[in-house]
Amino acid sequence: MMTDVAGNTGRISWLPWSPETFARAKVEQRPVLLTVGATWCRWSAEMLCSTYKDPIVRQLIECRYIPIWVDADQRPDISERYTLGGWPTTVFLSPTGWVLGGETYVGAERMAMLLTQVADAFDLRSQEFMRLLRKPV
Repeated sequence: MMTDVAGNTGRISWLPWSPETFARAKVEQRPVLLTVGATWCRWSAEMLCSTYKDPIVRQLIECRYIPIWVDADQRPDISERYTLGGWPTTVFLSPTGWVLGGETYVGAERMAMLLTQVADAFDLRSQEFMRLLRKPV
């Protein structure tokens, strides 16, 4: 299910926070890119309109990640658990929900670098991550 976030239709196919989404990440052995934002937050909107519309960033996410968008107002439990000091929060998760790393606002150039580094590390050590980081979401 693609979520339309702030006019982002046709860009990134954001998935909901759900057991099915994490099951997909496990089956496909891909890390999860979690973005926690708020529709009223200027920097969340800025990141959607710049970072996530960048063609390189979009391609990396679509090919190497399971992308989840969570609205902080609609899911305060997820926001409280993963927000790193403000919105937007960008969190890289294992398919079992463990935090691999994260930041708040990330510009397109830095995001492309982070997406590549995290996905490469995950690809090299995915079996280890899956074995060591077993945790229900």
